[in-house]
Amino acid sequence: MSCYKSVSYVLIVGAILGGTSPLALAQDEATEQDEPIEEIRVYGEKSVTKLKFEFELAEESFYDLYSELNDDWEYDVICRKEAPTGSHIKHQVCWPRYELEARSQEAMAKLRRGHIDPAADATVMSKNKRLRERIATLSEEHPQLLEAMMNYHDKYRTYRSERAARCAWGLLACGSGEQDDD
Repeated sequence: MSCYKSVSYVLIVGAILGGTSPLALAQDEATEQDEPIEEIRVYGEKSVTKLKFEFELAEESFYDLYSELNDDWEYDVICRKEAPTGSHIKHQVCWPRYELEARSQEAMAKLRRGHIDPAADATVMSKNKRLRERIATLSEEHPQLLEAMMNYHDKYRTYRSERAARCAWGLLACGSGEQDDD
């Protein structure tokens, strides 16, 4: 028996036996109440996890657009999920290609020679400055990159402020100096 037939069967049987359907009785009872009906409002708010996802998506979109507009592959930025040493929880990290190469070479050098070349850090630092300059220049030339950067910044700010507020209210278990382990 379909749901429609079941409902109409109950209404017909109720009308025959009691003279009124259960639906009509419920409606009459609601109108007879002198007290106002209690109202509950639910305001939709995004979870911190959803805000973090939006921030990471905006970050990845910004760097993808930057890398597409950038003409030097060494300064492309690659975003990926990585778990820090000793953890299984992956976080999004975005690294310029030159830094990934330097970290790889540094790890190989440490395995071969047992120490790290301090000149590699100086090279990365100087390239970081050049990367910031490239991003600024491309943002001036391409309004869509500037818009993506502003969106990324807004999403990041919203995520951080909501996370801090919820930690302060005790809605999130947050320790001091804790990484983003949402």
